[in-house]
Amino acid sequence: NRKLNTKTIAVCAMLCAMAYALTAVSHFLLPPLLPAAAWLKYDPKDVILAEGILLFEDEALRDLIDIKIFVDAPADLRFIRRMLRDVNERGRTLDSVVSQYITTVKPMHDKFVEPTKDFADIIVTGGGFNEIAIDIISSKVAAWVGRGVK
Repeated sequence: NRKLNTKTIAVCAMLCAMAYALTAVSHFLLPPLLPAAAWLKYDPKDVILAEGILLFEDEALRDLIDIKIFVDAPADLRFIRRMLRDVNERGRTLDSVVSQYITTVKPMHDKFVEPTKDFADIIVTGGGFNEIAIDIISSKVAAWVGRGVK
């Protein structure tokens, strides 16, 4: 009895950029508050994948999602990925990355991201490198697409 004639799977990846989705299937807005001319329009599909580190924060959006998947990465792996990216791609110093991680990133992760794990139907461990979980999720999506979603 959903308002949307679709199945939606959300992937909440720890290191991905936040995605903002409208409740209408045919529109996607990046980022919010852009004028209507900047909206990207998509035709309705049987399966929609949405990702974002705070995707499960919004109850109304959670209620539209059929399978909520939280991709969990160990804290040390998250820090190493961030450190390598910030030093190599953004020209930051190791000291600045460590300082920001300790004072801002980790406390905000613990306060806002980690609690959303409770809303997940499936928690994929191993930072997304979990072949069994990927196979199970892929099989479910393939089944939806193969039979058409009613």
